[in-house]
Amino acid sequence: MILQFDEALWKQLKATTALTALVSTRIYNIKAPESITFPFVTFSENSTTETPYLAGYTGDAEASVQISAWSKTLLEARSIADVIRTTLWNYYGMLGGSGGVNVTGVLLDNQLPMYDEETMYYVIHQQYNFMYKR
Repeated sequence: MILQFDEALWKQLKATTALTALVSTRIYNIKAPESITFPFVTFSENSTTETPYLAGYTGDAEASVQISAWSKTLLEARSIADVIRTTLWNYYGMLGGSGGVNVTGVLLDNQLPMYDEETMYYVIHQQYNFMYKR
């Protein structure tokens, strides 16, 4: 079975020992549960584009993905974001392992740290571009 892109990314993040040491299994696609234990990670595929050529479809695609590290302290949020960046930036290979997605490159587009006064949590949003073969 070939994994969908979001499944492959989830599997890759869950297999990253340094990340699970910080957030355990609290890695969620799009939305975390309402009563969540901190810290945790969310990710969301914002858009996917395919590269068309005059000769036909090549199978090349690019996904824009936001990955967010959520914590009650800025230091911890930065540590989580650093592990994610180290894991994914310039990654190539089978994302998610066997049956995963053939990634040809990953670039970190930007990173934005934020603090929410109302909820009193820190979050670091990272925007990645994944190039892969469908």
